[in-house]
Amino acid sequence: MIYVLLFILGLVSAVVINLTTDFEKCTDAKRLKWFAGYMYKKPQYIAVMVLTPLTFMLLYHKSQTNLEVIRYSVLYILLASSSLKDYNERLISNKLVIAGIVLGLIAAALDAEPAKIIQSIILFIAIGLIMSLVTFATKGGVGMGDTKLIAVSSLYAGLAGIISILFYSFILSGIAGIVLLALKKANSKSRIPFIPFLTLGFLIYLLFL
Repeated sequence: MIYVLLFILGLVSAVVINLTTDFEKCTDAKRLKWFAGYMYKKPQYIAVMVLTPLTFMLLYHKSQTNLEVIRYSVLYILLASSSLKDYNERLISNKLVIAGIVLGLIAAALDAEPAKIIQSIILFIAIGLIMSLVTFATKGGVGMGDTKLIAVSSLYAGLAGIISILFYSFILSGIAGIVLLALKKANSKSRIPFIPFLTLGFLIYLLFL
């Protein structure tokens, strides 16, 4: 029964994620038509509709505590929403980043360990600085939006988690880049949105929890 409820909750969450991405672009008279048609013709929105309920059920199966389920669910929603924004517009919403920081620190505080908050803040700053250096070294190959979201993700996943997520993400993005170059769908100067791969890296990480 719990998995049925999680599946339904996942579908509802997926609709909300999709709606908040493009809903404001439609006039009031066209919103119902857009909701019924446009959103479900786009592969990125379909992917969210499929992955979200599956992720919620996977989290419940893999996580050891209810707090962990909530923490990772929030991270998934943050990443999925940012993935759509990055894919569609090559942008990362600062509002999502700020919300992610606030909720991540709240999650750390709920662990009832004062040191947890300090550790989370230190990790957040350290990952942010390291990724900023990567951004500088790659001359924007890794964007500042990507850097901010990776740092935010560390609040939820911890040091070992964010290292694993990045490992899977860079492998997947590298493979995708090679395939696109081989198919001549991109060139050496093309910017491939990274956050969708960060989301997939997170899902692979969950599989091995």
